[in-house]
Amino acid sequence: MSGQRPRSLFGRLIRWLIGSLTLLLIAALTYSATIRLAPSALMFAVTHRLASLGGVNQIVHAPRADEHQRSVVMPSPDFLYSYCVYDLSHGALRVQASVPVDTYWSVSAYDARTDNYYAIDDRSLPAHRLDLLLIAAQAPAPSGSTADFVVRSPSTRGILLFRTLVDRDARVTELDQARRQASCQSENQSTS
Repeated sequence: MSGQRPRSLFGRLIRWLIGSLTLLLIAALTYSATIRLAPSALMFAVTHRLASLGGVNQIVHAPRADEHQRSVVMPSPDFLYSYCVYDLSHGALRVQASVPVDTYWSVSAYDARTDNYYAIDDRSLPAHRLDLLLIAAQAPAPSGSTADFVVRSPSTRGILLFRTLVDRDARVTELDQARRQASCQSENQSTS
């Protein structure tokens, strides 16, 4: 009888170890899947929502941020935001903008996994003008493009986010008019 008790204890220990290892494996797989899938799922939801508000491959100018405006996560009332949800599955995207003088301005590109893969600001554009061609990573190199910059997107879908600093409230109208000159459209529709 005393010989069965250690065997039973050993059996319970083995079952406990197998159960614990199984639980840890499930937790590790769940964590890994979440880390891999969450950014893509988040960006899909954001691009779908923003595209429903303004379309794809066209620039949308959000109203100045206040306590009610949330099309951009955590917007600052010191910035004017514009965005372009892009889809490169049918070709390149031409992005053109007049860059305002004497204030901060930038455009940042985010891929389908929320990674910021490109950014440029007013300091990099002394001519105060952006002319950029956005192409898919696997697309052939453009021939004959007159764009100043050619940028390869790691994914066919993503978001371009434009920011203009309102350095003085007296400039809001001027800065808003400048940002509304920007365009974001399929290359075959753009006018150079």
